[in-house]
Amino acid sequence: MIIVFAGTSDAREYVAQLAQRGEKLVVCTATAYGASLIAPHKNIVEISGNSLDKKGIAQLVASRKADSVVDATHPYALEVSLNIRATCDQLGVPLERRVREGFLEKSEDLEFADDYTSAAKALANTSGKILLTIGSRRLEPFAKNIEISRMIIRVLPTAKVLAHCESLGFAPAQIIAMQGPFSQELNDSIYEDYDIVHMVTKDSGKQGGVAQKVLPAIERGIHVVVIKRPEED
Repeated sequence: MIIVFAGTSDAREYVAQLAQRGEKLVVCTATAYGASLIAPHKNIVEISGNSLDKKGIAQLVASRKADSVVDATHPYALEVSLNIRATCDQLGVPLERRVREGFLEKSEDLEFADDYTSAAKALANTSGKILLTIGSRRLEPFAKNIEISRMIIRVLPTAKVLAHCESLGFAPAQIIAMQGPFSQELNDSIYEDYDIVHMVTKDSGKQGGVAQKVLPAIERGIHVVVIKRPEED
């Protein structure tokens, strides 16, 4: 039995490959929506769509008597990866870490921020509309440090996500609820329609559509802030 923690589109592809190869799998995602994206297969015996803490991960791995674990979570989900590694070390279960490669390099066209809070504080001293393309879970630092009226956010179109965004003070007109990745043309249209001056992104890799976000932004002279990937030991 292999337990796969899947957090990206390429992780889902890897799950399909393992299943087709004949491996028996338990697949874990952080949300019910993520679980719904896993293609059913006779060799996938269980799909979990719950966000697990360290204790939950340990209970899962132990109770399913996993022969090995695959950590294919999002490259920014550092805490989850650390918890998975700690569990495997404790239980003596082999661990495979699959990390989506980064795409962006440091250049004069991009500003890199160490974390979400530092990015928010830096942008608080600027002017103009800001587009946040970092998902819904890391919006709090921006809501605390920047005038809400300056920001446009692009998030998943689920009721839970939208309720969270509204609880932070974002109005419906400021919320773009769409499932990505997006084409360069669509991103460019959003920049124009919303009069974007600053754009915040993560380096989610080529598969995550980051190039299609960054290239049209640079062409328009938009100030691009990239949240650095957390470093793994």
